[in-house]
Amino acid sequence: RYWRDWSSDVCSSDLAYVKCTGRSSDNTSAGNLVLHEACKHNPPIDLIESLIEACPESIRSPGFSGYLPFHYACANCASVELLRFLDTLYPEAIRMVEDDENALPLHLVCKAGATKEDIYMALLISYPEAAGIRDVFGRLPIDYAKNIRNDTHRKIAVECLHRAE
Repeated sequence: RYWRDWSSDVCSSDLAYVKCTGRSSDNTSAGNLVLHEACKHNPPIDLIESLIEACPESIRSPGFSGYLPFHYACANCASVELLRFLDTLYPEAIRMVEDDENALPLHLVCKAGATKEDIYMALLISYPEAAGIRDVFGRLPIDYAKNIRNDTHRKIAVECLHRAE
């Protein structure tokens, strides 16, 4: 798809440890590990297991803008199965904000306009207080949900967030 410049300064020279240097056409990859990049594309859970087995600390390692693998999965509308799996590996991630906007994973899911109720409910069950936390712009997750373009997806998100109240 595009060229990336890679360096192996994180753990070792194995592919699971490769870190993007940011000299690519996708500068949102700077500082990311392979696990971060994989979580952008809703990968199979067995791939995630292999990457974490090869580099266990990657699940807790922040990448570009402080995104953890869990943040990337949320921002890219990963499956609920992947989100639940990542949550079991590093449950604290659901309470962590990324660096730029102080956005929680729930904010990211709402911004992305996730299409399934079970995604919202999985996040809300794990961390119900997230519905009442504002990001750096003073916005709640529901503020982003109300801006989802697709009427059906917007309705799903808003209804789930109202239930959390």
